[in-house]
Amino acid sequence: MIPKSLLILILIIIMIWGFRDYFIYQTKKRNEKLKALQESYDNALKTLKESYEAALKSEDKAKALEAGRKYYSFKRNGELTIYDEQAITNDLMTMK
Repeated sequence: MIPKSLLILILIIIMIWGFRDYFIYQTKKRNEKLKALQESYDNALKTLKESYEAALKSEDKAKALEAGRKYYSFKRNGELTIYDEQAITNDLMTMK
């Protein structure tokens, strides 16, 4: 007959091993989600920047102003700073 304390010890080891695997899996899953979110953010930012640059190359200042505000607003989580507005104004002044 196996001693009761040995059975309890084996059960504890199995539980610890299971929790360890669970936490490793959850960490890996979370890291994959974070990576996907970062890639999504980077792609959206790149698209907005390209849109802004294309608008600056055109002759439509209203379109460039709107694209610039969208781009900088996205970079700042929806909040434009006075420095962003100044950067947009400077860019608009260089348009032909």
